[in-house]
Amino acid sequence: MPVESFPIADKIISLPGQPQVSFQQFAGYIFVDEKQERALFYYFVEAETQPASKPLVLWLDGGHYVPQLAQLIVQSDLKFNSKGIAIGNPLLDYINDLNSEDGYYWSHGLIFDFVYELLTKVCNSSKLFREYTEGSMSPACAFVNTQVSNSLIDYIDQYNVIGDVCLSSVQSQIDMLYHPIRSRLQILSSLHSKSDALSQQ
Repeated sequence: MPVESFPIADKIISLPGQPQVSFQQFAGYIFVDEKQERALFYYFVEAETQPASKPLVLWLDGGHYVPQLAQLIVQSDLKFNSKGIAIGNPLLDYINDLNSEDGYYWSHGLIFDFVYELLTKVCNSSKLFREYTEGSMSPACAFVNTQVSNSLIDYIDQYNVIGDVCLSSVQSQIDMLYHPIRSRLQILSSLHSKSDALSQQ
């Protein structure tokens, strides 16, 4: 299936809010299966200086594309000169990684507004984690942790929060033990309550 190197119909003249630029931009769809009408969206931005001599950066959104592309490259006889790889959504640092969950849970309706307000004003997830690892959880953070744990419902796939959930009783018990959203917060709650019980003895 032939693809034009610079399809004129896909050229972007300007984008809302973008200042005047000196490079070319293109956006559109590349059909990967015309029969099934399946296409991948692309956005191509030419390098600002000497674009013909610059490497091409390929950005694929959606985690399953990268392994599929890698397998295709390995299985083909294509000479592919890769200079490197960038990984999206990695753990960069605990503060950003843990606190991003607060907004994610709230924006997807997993926690109540007042709980999100507690996380943003009283004790965020990174502070909860830090206090837990240091062994001294403040009453304020313990309260926030309890509210978060009470807000989150069981059996939510954190990567597909609007997906259907159909689990057998045995599977649901296993999943509950290894649940990605609740597990850390429940562990913190149970450890905090155990430490409270020990300190009162």
